[in-house]
Amino acid sequence: MPERLYALLEGASSPACLDCAQCCEMPWLAEGETTALPTETTDGVRFGSGNCGRCSALRGPLCSIYPDRPLDCRLLPLDIVEHEGEYWWCIFLNCRAPDALADVLVPRIPALEAAMTAELWRQFRQQIALTRSTYPPYAEGRYRLIRRVQGELFNSHTTAEPAAPR
Repeated sequence: MPERLYALLEGASSPACLDCAQCCEMPWLAEGETTALPTETTDGVRFGSGNCGRCSALRGPLCSIYPDRPLDCRLLPLDIVEHEGEYWWCIFLNCRAPDALADVLVPRIPALEAAMTAELWRQFRQQIALTRSTYPPYAEGRYRLIRRVQGELFNSHTTAEPAAPR
């Protein structure tokens, strides 16, 4: 299912990504994504399991599955957060090169939104509800808001669980 998004993200990286691993936590996996990572499921969301919060695909500062990494890894530091009851695209600031990657990733947002299915959006919302308290950069507000997620599909809460109070 996320293959269309993979294609939109082709080449969206920075040389700084190749030996950094600052954002390599435990990525979530969309339904249909296959990975060499061991996985665990929490509240219906599948995560790549790791060692002490670090991704198990890391070999030192290098990703051993980089060409086959999950959608979550391809997007970072770009992501979607819920902020004051609305969904926003953001850049996480735990990235070594947030501005350089924002320059590459932000122009792709409209195409990413157009390619996202209702089912994938449901999965995004589900993982957002979990990671807002478990992913330190999200929980600590270490992100820069880019713009509201656009379209009825994205800002409809009809199939999402109510947001947990902060």
